[in-house]
Amino acid sequence: MLLAKEEQQEKPVYRKWTREEEERLTSLYGTKSIYSIARILNRNPSGVLNKVKRMKLSSSNEYQGLINITQFGKILNVQPPTIKSWIENREFPYTRRVTTFKHSYILIDIGEFWEWAEKNRDVIDFSRIQPQILLPEPEWFQAEREADKKTRKKGKRFYTKEEDELIWNLYYKEKLNYKQISQRLDRPEGSVSKRLSRIRLKRKTSSNN
Repeated sequence: MLLAKEEQQEKPVYRKWTREEEERLTSLYGTKSIYSIARILNRNPSGVLNKVKRMKLSSSNEYQGLINITQFGKILNVQPPTIKSWIENREFPYTRRVTTFKHSYILIDIGEFWEWAEKNRDVIDFSRIQPQILLPEPEWFQAEREADKKTRKKGKRFYTKEEDELIWNLYYKEKLNYKQISQRLDRPEGSVSKRLSRIRLKRKTSSNN
């Protein structure tokens, strides 16, 4: 009888997830490991993983739900400022969440992204996206990926309007140098320098007309 009572006392008690914990989990997932998140939230790793699945955030190698902007940028091989530029200038679909601690973060839905990408193929280098990582993957993706791979081999990678605006802002507003900007855009330093010169000339010509 005493043993039965001890076993009953040792049985772990389920702790319901609070809204604050769910928001914290969403903001951390994709940037830290399950074990790190478990330590931060004082939760069991298996419990955290089960919660991730129930919230349909994403799995370790293939993404099907909501992804934060940091992880999404890594998948597309672009910097978060580029995605923010798409949001401002290209109606890029996103969800903004605000935690009870007034921390705001951006989440991206995979299905909505593919719908947007089909209409904005000119701003994305599909060769940088690994196959079968953003699911469900549209039928047209592979053809676009192969076309972009051929373009990259030829060394032709045109600047977009968003990149031009980003270069201008990074240089004149954030005071970054050519090397820093080239790292942000994943472009050669000399290419960034030449592009900024062309942007200056273009803006000067427009202002005179």
